[in-house]
Order: sequence, then C-alpha cells, then structure tokens
Amino acid sequence: MKNLICDGLLRCVREENHEDTKEALANFFIPNLLTEWALTLKEADEVIGMLNIQDLSTYSASLGWVLNRTYWGHGYVPEAAAAILDLCFLDLQLVEVHAVHDIENIKSGRVMEKLGMHRRGRLPASLLSTTDGQRHLATVDYWSLTQDEYLQQPKE
Repeated sequence: MKNLICDGLLRCVREENHEDTKEALANFFIPNLLTEWALTLKEADEVIGMLNIQDLSTYSASLGWVLNRTYWGHGYVPEAAAAILDLCFLDLQLVEVHAVHDIENIKSGRVMEKLGMHRRGRLPASLLSTTDGQRHLATVDYWSLTQDEYLQQPKE
C-alpha cells in the first residue's frame, strides 16, 4: 500500500513503502524543527496532522494546523497548539501570535477560542482554499493573542 505524504505547500506524493515514507517525513520536518511539527497519536506510530508557525519574526508569528477529519473533535489540536503558544510567548518572547480560518470551518474558530485567542476581524476573499476538490478564495476570520493576554490566562 502506498502512503500519501504532503509537504509544506500541501503538494502530495505517494511513497512506495514505510521506509520511504519515514524518510520523506524526516526530510521535511528535521530542517524545520522550530516551525513545523507532526501531530501523532501516543498509542500509534501514525501522523494525523501537522501544526506550524509561519512568518516568525522577533515579535510575532502566524499559527496554523491541518488535521485529518477522522480526528476532529478529540482535543488534539488545542492541546498541541497550547504547547506551541507556550513556546511562542515564554521561550521566544513574542508579543503577538495570530491565526486565520475559513469562516466555513467553524471548528477551527472554536480551537482559537479554546486557546484564548480573540477574533479581531474578517477578511473577505483572502485565502486560497480547496473544498470538495474545488479551489476558491475563502473569507477568513482573523484571530490573535498578545503576550499580555496570554500571561493573564488562568493556567491549569
């Protein structure tokens, strides 16, 4: 059985075997250790999604994720993204982290709420999105969280 591997531009290739798959993943993630993370289940050696920070500067970054639909609603992205926010605000000392989501993807907006992010506005036709195999410009909601807001959040 062939495995599907997608790079950072979401181009997908089929790898012939497990070793080729592992090599392709390593070739993508190792050079991007600070900005790209594979999301895996603890109990299985299976990649179910990825998270990243883009546009990393000395004061801000953009947070994003992709998750296999089978695993939506299990709390995996909020848990992983919270760890990335810790990195951004506590270790990198960023002032602000932002994210956008297609307004049709309400669950991503819910993740941003769980992270304590605040919806700051809506940007029409600003994200190239693929839905049901059709490419279109999607309207997105823009969310952000400042370091001050993050530090005021109650910690569990």
